[in-house]
Amino acid sequence: MERKQPDLVLIVARSFATKLATPTLIADARGDLVYFNDAAAEVLGRSYLDVGKLPASRWQELFKPRTFDEQPLTADIWIVLDLDRKVHFGSGEESTVEYAISLAASVAIQIHSRGRKVGLIGNDAKGTLLEPHRVVRQDRVILDYLAIAQADSDTDLASALAWEKIRRLPRRAIAVITPSPDAAWVHTLQAIRGRGTSLIAFYLDATTFGGPDRTLSFDLGSDVDLYVVRQGDDFSRLLRTRDAVRLN
Repeated sequence: MERKQPDLVLIVARSFATKLATPTLIADARGDLVYFNDAAAEVLGRSYLDVGKLPASRWQELFKPRTFDEQPLTADIWIVLDLDRKVHFGSGEESTVEYAISLAASVAIQIHSRGRKVGLIGNDAKGTLLEPHRVVRQDRVILDYLAIAQADSDTDLASALAWEKIRRLPRRAIAVITPSPDAAWVHTLQAIRGRGTSLIAFYLDATTFGGPDRTLSFDLGSDVDLYVVRQGDDFSRLLRTRDAVRLN
């Protein structure tokens, strides 16, 4: 009986999904797509009867977010949030990780309020990637993620898989939020930027959060906007008054 239970759960879930007006996709324990309802079919542009059961790798590629004319959906800005536990200092609300998360939320809200598309990559233990979507309110998705985000990664920003992801994704600007003074991530950022991509760096000065006294070891160059954030700074005011995130 126990071997039949997963099938029964999927049957019940499928029956429930058919009654929903909300787009719903159902995957099994392996991540294979086993059903999606009519509401999801309207968003995806094809019915479940057309595609049938699909392995995880196939359906994630097939249903990659696109515009209505089938072009890859472009983010106006990609936020890269450094969640390497080794570079964060302080505790509670007065910590670099809390400031970084709050700053990411502020940037996302500001850009979305202009009607622009925002994507987010978190250098966390899971390698989070939140792509813009033509239907879902992506600002809500990003804020929901940031509400539970933690600095739980052991991978430094320069070595993160985030850069390979960004290299393949359309974008107009990249905003990096990090307390890392290591020059390696700057070299990687410059290498993948691409033509016409604006670069923005929000550097959290960890020494003001109780971290070790470290000297910045990198030179961003004149074509990168650098903003240094220290403990006690009102960075929401910084974003408003200096228009820190500029998109061409």
